[in-house]
Amino acid sequence: MKTDEVHAVQIAEALARCASLTEPSEERNALWLLVQSLLCTRSRRTVIPLGSKAPVVVTADYASQELLAAMEWVVDHEECARAMNPADLYRQMRCAATKGMHGSGRAALADALHGFTHVPAGGPLRFCALDSEEPVAS
Repeated sequence: MKTDEVHAVQIAEALARCASLTEPSEERNALWLLVQSLLCTRSRRTVIPLGSKAPVVVTADYASQELLAAMEWVVDHEECARAMNPADLYRQMRCAATKGMHGSGRAALADALHGFTHVPAGGPLRFCALDSEEPVAS
C-alpha cells in the first residue's frame, strides 16, 4: 500500500470511531490530531486553488489553515464522509484543505497580494518599477 492509502484508511477508521463530529469526545479529538499529522502539508508544495489559474506555494506554515478547512468540510458533510471509501475521503479532505475556499491555497494567494484590498477575484495585479512609463492604477 502507498503512504496516502495507509493514511486514508487511518483517517477513515478514526472517523468511524467517532459517534458524532458535533459532540465533544476523545475520539473526535484523536481524529483532529490524526488529520493534522497525516493530511496537512509538511513541506513546500504547489497547489492551484479551485477557481484560480495561478499556482501558489504552500508550506507547513499553512497547516493550521488546512486542518480547519479539512475538518470544517468533514463536519459539514459528515454523513457523506462516513459513506465514502477511505481513498475518496482522503482526497476530498485534502482538496478542501489545500484547494478549497478556506484552504491553504486561498490563504497563500491572499498573502501574495501583500495586503492589497479591493482587488476583484481573478483581477490582475502587476508590480512595476516606479520609474516605469506605464500608467499606474489610481
